[in-house]
Amino acid sequence: MKKYYLLSAIAIIVHANSYSQTSNLFPSSGNVGVGTNLPAEKFQVVGRTNLCGNVIIDSSATIKQSLKVEKNLTIQGSTIFNGSANVTGDFKIGGNFTKAIAL
Repeated sequence: MKKYYLLSAIAIIVHANSYSQTSNLFPSSGNVGVGTNLPAEKFQVVGRTNLCGNVIIDSSATIKQSLKVEKNLTIQGSTIFNGSANVTGDFKIGGNFTKAIAL
C-alpha cells in the first residue's frame, strides 16, 4: 500500500510539473519580445495589444497602416500631413492654416 501512495505522489508531481510555466529568457541582444522568440527591437509585441490608461511617447511614433480614433483627438504643436486626409464629421482648426502649393 505504501508503494501505491509513493507511486501516486510521484505521478502527481510529474504531471503538475508538466504544466508549470517555462522560465523567462533574456537574450544577449537586450531585446525583449512578447509573442516572439527573436525580437528585433528593444521591446517588440507581436499580436493584438490592448493598452488601458495613458501612453506617453517622448519622441516620435510611426503608424505603418492606419489609425482609428474612436473619441477625441487633440494635437498640440505643428502638424504635417503628407498625402491625403479624409474627415467625416466636424473638422475645426484653431489658429493659422497654411496650404502648401505643389510646384
